[in-house]
Amino acid sequence: MDNAKEKINIFYIVSRFIARVLLFLLFSIRITGRENVPKTGSLIVCANHTSPLDPVLLGAKSNRVICFMAKEELMKTRFTKWLFKKYYVIPAKRDGSDAMAVKTALRLLKNGKVLGIFPEGTTKKGDKELLDGKPGALLLSLQTKTPIVPIAICGRYCFRKKVYVHIGKPLQLYEQYREKKYKSEELTEITNRTIMAELKTLLEACKKEVENG
Repeated sequence: MDNAKEKINIFYIVSRFIARVLLFLLFSIRITGRENVPKTGSLIVCANHTSPLDPVLLGAKSNRVICFMAKEELMKTRFTKWLFKKYYVIPAKRDGSDAMAVKTALRLLKNGKVLGIFPEGTTKKGDKELLDGKPGALLLSLQTKTPIVPIAICGRYCFRKKVYVHIGKPLQLYEQYREKKYKSEELTEITNRTIMAELKTLLEACKKEVENG
């Protein structure tokens, strides 16, 4: 996605500015690895998920619009549907059996957009061990030849507390796993061996920063 050509709705622009100001006032955000995020082209961001504020943090701190996938239960009312549409959120069924969500994600990636996915599939409080990853991000990456950027988030979303964000180098898994069609269990195994393993490494480094203050 080329920032110079991308058209963003004014609601998103204003909201992102407000979010940046609030994050600056409320927390101490420390980001490592900004240079690992490509400035243009399709991209899948995969992060661990410890708080509802994670997508706010990632979206506000990114110069590119991140279209997050979120469980459809969050969009039950007319207002939330309108709001999430303004934020480019893609509603998806938790079990992954949502053809419309997949179709939308594929279209966005083919148009050079940035897709945000929390591969654990749920929010877990605190800096607990990572859950096994769901294969959706890997499947989309293979189908569109899109790199995956792993991001680890740790720390506490408490007033003036430090929140650390470690951004890893892009994973071009479509180059390594392009030879055949994989079964669901194979995709899950590859996801845990690659994406989740890299997230674990980043998260461990992130936690050391927390311990060292």
